[in-house]
Parts: sequence; C-alpha cells; structure tokens
Amino acid sequence: MIGEELFIGTSSNYISLRNLQNPKSITASEGPNPNTYHGDFWRSDGEPHNNSTILSHWFYLLSEGGSGTNDNSDLYSVSGIGMEKAANITFRAEIVYFTSTTNYNSARTLTIQAAKDIYGANSIEALKVCQAWYAVGVGSNNCSDTYISGADPLCGIETYTLVDALSTNITWSVSTNNLKILPFPSPTNTTVTVAPKDVFSNGIGYIEAHTPLQTIHKEIWVGSPQSSSSGLSSYGGTPVDTDVYMNSYDVIFAPDISDGAQYEWKIAYNNNSCLNDPNAVLPYFVGYGSNHIFESFGQVNIAWGNCSGTFTVLCYAVNSCGDRYLGSEMVDVHGLGDPEPCDDLILNVYPNPSNSYLHVNIIAPPPCDPIDPLISSGVQVIIYDLQGNVEYSENFGTSDITIENMNLNQGNHILNVQTTTGQSGQEIIVVE
Repeated sequence: MIGEELFIGTSSNYISLRNLQNPKSITASEGPNPNTYHGDFWRSDGEPHNNSTILSHWFYLLSEGGSGTNDNSDLYSVSGIGMEKAANITFRAEIVYFTSTTNYNSARTLTIQAAKDIYGANSIEALKVCQAWYAVGVGSNNCSDTYISGADPLCGIETYTLVDALSTNITWSVSTNNLKILPFPSPTNTTVTVAPKDVFSNGIGYIEAHTPLQTIHKEIWVGSPQSSSSGLSSYGGTPVDTDVYMNSYDVIFAPDISDGAQYEWKIAYNNNSCLNDPNAVLPYFVGYGSNHIFESFGQVNIAWGNCSGTFTVLCYAVNSCGDRYLGSEMVDVHGLGDPEPCDDLILNVYPNPSNSYLHVNIIAPPPCDPIDPLISSGVQVIIYDLQGNVEYSENFGTSDITIENMNLNQGNHILNVQTTTGQSGQEIIVVE
C-alpha cells in the first residue's frame, strides 16, 4: 500500500492512498483503480494517474506474486522474484529502453528484454516478467522460448523433446483419444516417446510438458489427411464440365483438407492417340505447364490443349503419413467440328463392391438411344487405379458386359466405358 501512514489515528474509512496488491480496493482514498489493461475502472480518456495502477500492480505481482482471474477472464498465477530483482529489471528498462512514447505494450517487450539482459535469454526472471504482464491484461501468456520439438504429422513411433526447459521437474501428457505415451524407453525429464493410440487414430492431437513454472503445448496431426467431403466441383459447387472443347480452360475445386496436408493433382492421359504427336498440346495445369502438381490450395486452372480424347483429372490429400483420395472426373475433349458425344452413358454396374467379377450394362440416354448403333465398332472398357495407371483394358461388342477374373488389388478403382460417340465412368471397389 502507498500512504497508509497518512490515515493512522484518523476517523477516515480509508487506510491508504493506493493499494498496489488490489488496486480496486475501496479502502484506498484514490481508488478504486484498474488492475487490468482496459478493464474495470480504466479511464478511456487516458488519464495517466488513474491508469498507472496497471504498472504498479504489475510490479507488485512481479515482486510478491499472486494468482486469480483478471477482467479479461484470464486465469493467472505468478510466483514473485523479490523486490530487488524486480527493481533491477524495471530500473534497466527505464534507463536503457523507455522513451516518452513508451506505452504498456512496448513496456512489456522492453522489460522482458531488460530481464534477459540481466538474468539470461531463457531465465526464470524473464518468464515471470511476461507472466506478470499477462496477469494485468497486457500481451499473451506465451512467455517462454521453451518448446516441444518432434514430428508433425505423427505417423508412427516418435520421440519428442522439451527444448530450453526452465525446470527439470517435468511430466508429460497427450490427447488420450488418439495418442499414447510408450513406457519404453521410459520418459525422461526432457523427452517422451509417443505413438498413435491404435491403427484407426487420426486427427488433431496434442503433447504437453508440465513443469512447476508453465505448461508447454504442442498440437500435431495424427495419421494421414482428412477431408470435409469428397468429389470435385466447378464454380459454386456445380458439377465439373465433362464435355469440353479443345483450347478451352476450366477451373476445378477440391474439398477442404486437414491442416499440414497438400493437394496432389494429376491429369491422366489414358490411351490417347495424341500421346506420340510432337505437335500435340496435352492438357496441363495453368501456371505449372505440367500434368502432375502439388498445391496448397484446392483449386486448379486446367488448359485442355489441342488434343481430342478422354482425360482423367484426379485429386488427393497428401502428407508424410499417406494420402486420401478426394475425387476424379473423366473429361471428353473434342474439336468444334466433332460430333457431340452422348454425354454420361448410363452404367449399371454390379456387384459393387466386388471380389472377382463385374457386370456392366450400358444404357444410352436420348438422343443416343438405342445403344446398339453405338457399339457397332465396339465398346472399350478400361479400369484405372487412382493414380491414372491402366490396370485392365478390353474391347467388347455388346452392351451387356461381364468382366471375369479382374485380378485387381483391393481398394478403389475407376471404370471407364467408351463408345465411338460417348463415354462414362464410375468408381468401383474391389474387396477380398
């Protein structure tokens, strides 16, 4: 308290001029005053005497310590470093760093620097200066250079290390829904070995190191990427145009994916007659000049080139743990004088999922119906993997097709059916 002697032996209800431990006290004759920057009793007109109790309360907490909740609803707990150290830090900040324009935010930065000058860059004293400022509502509680190093994303067993720890009394914890701490090797003061909780673990997790001074938090991604949905689209969520002219352009969008992952885009050239034509301009991603790119944004601009035929656009979310299929679209590229294809032949595919054979019934919508004239020169059936590689290709002379002994790997594949004037595709699933 300040000026408590003035009220000794008087009949006043006041016991001091100011209370630095509790600036809001009504027993101080100049109170109540603010204890939180821009909190209760703060003078918006900037009146310096009233608002100076923010600095006074900061100095009290730095010297003597204290805990509670400030007017920002922030919980704080500061252990004091003593009057002498607090005075040394404040004196150096005022003599070396403060100017006539120093405000509370810059005072926080400059007193932390003064503490580092005197007691070291990663000292407890510098940590306490920062924590005391947080207690009075100035700055964040990110008060230490201490951090947890280790893999992100986490794919398997990894060791994490607490770097520049301010204490040797450290305990570790993790998000129990998707992570576990391994007992071997046993956790030390500064390291811990962590693994996914099980083979299904996926999503955001965290690792924390707890010391008597602070808790250090590290957020990580566990496992392969996730996506909010699946399927590719055009502007406004409309379907991708699968019938385009040569030398035209399209923008294609993919769904949102988890933090830390990238989009992998690929244009599969399929079995196209232009592949060996030196004058052909095959489809490519604008800005890259390539048909295979990695991109941080789920949006690409495609130039369709001057080669007619069928191309497949594929998209995945990828990180160091693996990938997730997001979607694909088969696009028919043709010239202005070419006959319009019978878009979206109707495919009745069963069983799907399948483990050995597949039946495909082809139906052409009007005006292409009936289907028989379209298959006079045959129907080509191609099955691709999700990277656009051909796994199966055969010609048929009927609209009712049975594919036996597919000999495909378990997982997702793309079935493409092409006639002389139309094509369509469908995703198929192979199971054991």
